[in-house]
Amino acid sequence: MPKPAYEPVLSAAATTILVGLSRAKQRSVIGLIEKLAEHPQQDGDYSSVDDAGRAVQHVLLGEWHLSYWADHAAVSLVPALVNNLSAISSNFGLISGRLAATVRAS
Repeated sequence: MPKPAYEPVLSAAATTILVGLSRAKQRSVIGLIEKLAEHPQQDGDYSSVDDAGRAVQHVLLGEWHLSYWADHAAVSLVPALVNNLSAISSNFGLISGRLAATVRAS
């Protein structure tokens, strides 16, 4: 796989979630993060502004919800939060099964 345009740099929250996943799910999430890092200017499915005033992009990719921001000065992509939509849906009933199964082509 070619080196992404931006270097992914995980936040502490994203790292904590990632290390708690199975190896297969870790590989899946890392693959998604690398795809995002290849196109850091791409808009997410929606955006928000964090406490520091950064534009945070949010994408739904398969069963994953990823929140990230691009640090253009450092040429890095910072995944700030990683959530498994299937787990949220089954644990809290907040997300329909159809949404959890939605796959956005990259």
